[in-house]
Amino acid sequence: MKTKFNPLAIMIILIVSIVLSSCSHTKEIVAYQCPMKCEKEKTYEQAGKCPVCKMSLKGIEASKHDHD
Repeated sequence: MKTKFNPLAIMIILIVSIVLSSCSHTKEIVAYQCPMKCEKEKTYEQAGKCPVCKMSLKGIEASKHDHD
């Protein structure tokens, strides 16, 4: 018994899979900041420790406005 595939169904499945795979849910870290804000809004380019309280710096994610 031969099975026939519907070309329209295959195209729909391919389009949906391409669209879903292109949606990125990863968040971009653009800077690092002390979670206690010891130095107010000061940010750093690399992860590390706060020079004041020695806590690990927390990553700050890019907002939608940063991508425009």
